Amino acid sequence: MAGNLVPPSDNGCTLGTPYKRWKKLYTSEDVNVGTSITFGASGPLIKSDSGSVLIRNSGDTLPAPVIALLQPPAGTTEAGTAPIKLTSGPALTTPESGVFEFYGSHLYFTIGSTRHRLDIDTGTPQNTFLIGDGASGNKTISANTAASNKPSLRYNDSTDKWEYTNDGVTWNDIGSGAGGAPTVDYVTLDFFYSDIGTPVSSTKSIPANAKVLRTTVLVDGAFTGGADPTCLVEVDGEDTDTTISGTSQSNLGVSDQYTAWEITPIPSGQGGPVRITLGGTASAGSGSVVVEFATGVSTGTDAPVVKTIAVPFGFANIGTPVISSTRIPENAWVDRVVVITGTAFTGGAAPTCLVEIVGSSVDTTIASTDQVNLEVVGQDNINDVVIVPDNQGGRVRVTLGGTAAAGAGKVYVAYSTPDA
Repeated sequence: MAGNLVPPSDNGCTLGTPYKRWKKLYTSEDVNVGTSITFGASGPLIKSDSGSVLIRNSGDTLPAPVIALLQPPAGTTEAGTAPIKLTSGPALTTPESGVFEFYGSHLYFTIGSTRHRLDIDTGTPQNTFLIGDGASGNKTISANTAASNKPSLRYNDSTDKWEYTNDGVTWNDIGSGAGGAPTVDYVTLDFFYSDIGTPVSSTKSIPANAKVLRTTVLVDGAFTGGADPTCLVEVDGEDTDTTISGTSQSNLGVSDQYTAWEITPIPSGQGGPVRITLGGTASAGSGSVVVEFATGVSTGTDAPVVKTIAVPFGFANIGTPVISSTRIPENAWVDRVVVITGTAFTGGAAPTCLVEIVGSSVDTTIASTDQVNLEVVGQDNINDVVIVPDNQGGRVRVTLGGTAAAGAGKVYVAYSTPDA
């Protein structure tokens, strides 16, 4: 059929059975208002009414009132009667503003030059929620606060780790341990009376934004033969030195352990080696400093709880376990075990020392025989991190083996929990 389809004088045109296979219908630009086209005796109707296009499924009822330029009727429960149905296909190579697209099993609408996915239901509770479009790049969820830099959680696509920020600026690794525990590490540094007046620095550095959790000064040979010695411990930053232990926190005139518990944040960009400066005078004496720090915690005030349990022992305890009066909680991280032999074990077979946490049904070994030497005065560090199992927190038990006629010492078990 060539040319335009011209309606009769009643402004209507009925297309019967011979024209069911028509694919397209063309009308001239000057179609009169009120023109209608009916397909079949009582089939669908397309009607122009005051500039609007109304579509009828069947019968004589049209949508009323007219409220849109294109106004399909309501659908029904039967298949094939939906008001509008889109067919899935490829997306436009260049997004066009105002375009709906159905492709890849998702519905999109373009505003400006940005294509937005519409079928993301955030109001229905879900066990699994996906963020991101499947392409490379960080995936971020932010709290919509008044701050210009939002507290956020993100998956870092470069490191394959989840991170969080409370200030919207500094990102912290959430960590991969039980209960999301932070990473705890330490720097140790030996010192001697001959170092008085000459600062000693560690080869290992404490990273920027870490938190110093505890500074322990271990004096294995008392400083004697001069004025009262002092010990200043600092982190040697690029342009700022951070004091993490002062004179009043250690007494180098006595052989023992001194611990500074104050939490000290290391400023951004100011990580560095640990530096020890000894004061006073002495003709004898030695010891070491252990600086424990955590990374993967906020730059705010929160930090892991870090504690130490001390268990003294002597040669008389061989064969009879010694148990601490305080407990280590479940899911804690045992960061370090220090065995200090104050008096060498002598007069018998080589002694052994087993350190355990006595759980309700499982005993957790946190130090074993080959890691300590009780026959030599000094300090043995066991640095393996041990995670205490669920419901298995308990008291520390020290069991000595071998034989001896003399000897004494202490076991220090340092642990951390992720809660401030």
